[in-house]
Amino acid sequence: MDSVKGHIVDVVRREIFDGEVVIKNGKIAEVKRCTLPEQEKPWGYVMPGFIDSHVHIESSMMVPHKFARIAVSHGTIGVVADPHEIAFRTLCIQEMVKKIGCQMKSPFITMAFMCLPVIPDIKMTDKHLMDTKNFKAIY
Repeated sequence: MDSVKGHIVDVVRREIFDGEVVIKNGKIAEVKRCTLPEQEKPWGYVMPGFIDSHVHIESSMMVPHKFARIAVSHGTIGVVADPHEIAFRTLCIQEMVKKIGCQMKSPFITMAFMCLPVIPDIKMTDKHLMDTKNFKAIY
């Protein structure tokens, strides 16, 4: 049997009190009031985790597992994420890769358009995606 002592945040009764949460077999068995020893200060707050009911993980510019680590460290225990943005961006990347002639069947990228410019005066490749003079992508 484990327990956690601290300032208990009761969100149902809208109160904060000194107490102890008793845990048996991995589940909360009891929440009880108690006096917190003065010499063991400072006491932390014990409260329910938060669930973010609407989040766009891709807006964080992080992959989901990194976003999760940060969210948990701030008290969020779950999110309701709409994966459509991540899926859409993945499809866009796949389509772009096909259009520029990359083969993504191995860890090596073969880019078919990386050849001599077909119109030397313009300095563009046949797919018109690369400025060969400055060697940068053109969008």
